[in-house]
Amino acid sequence: MNIGELKNLAEPTLEQVAIIILDDIKQKYHISSAKELDELTLNHYKKHGRKNFDTSIENREIFLSPDEVRLEDYRNGSNANKQYKFEKGQHLDACCELLDIKKEPNNGFDVNFIQLWENEVKDSNWYMLIIRNWSIMKRLYGITPNKDFAENPLPFLKTFCDEVFGISCLVRADTSDIKARDEARDKLIKEHKKNDIYR
Repeated sequence: MNIGELKNLAEPTLEQVAIIILDDIKQKYHISSAKELDELTLNHYKKHGRKNFDTSIENREIFLSPDEVRLEDYRNGSNANKQYKFEKGQHLDACCELLDIKKEPNNGFDVNFIQLWENEVKDSNWYMLIIRNWSIMKRLYGITPNKDFAENPLPFLKTFCDEVFGISCLVRADTSDIKARDEARDKLIKEHKKNDIYR
């Protein structure tokens, strides 16, 4: 029985459901077999699945789109299907700058681990844009910054990355303790070496 026939079954078995889900993951994440399925991909699929996947893909496409495409949407104010590509593009560019995600055509948006400090976020262009565009966040993304965002931006950054881009990141509170920061960096490098990330 092929995947199309499985999807049309009125009452698929658990095994058939698993095959359907695996096929969906393979299509959405461009993997060829279950062996390529890692925990990060599985967690993203479990959280977003069919519900928010298209939205995160659309936002990723806006991030990768050229300025002309964004401006065309911006200038067409009477368009009922306006996607706010210009406004979103600014937020997405600034967020990716924080996450160190480059504009590359075949970008997989693979962020296995990133650590951001509160003061880095507060000094960022993304932080200023969120404050400036506070009133339209709900309309653009369906999420609202926490009330204490100006003093505590990390929870919303985590939500923004997760809900808008489908990216999970670790965020830490600010600290002036350089030693603690160095220890965190050294621990990360040690973990990466242990997992042969630099090979």
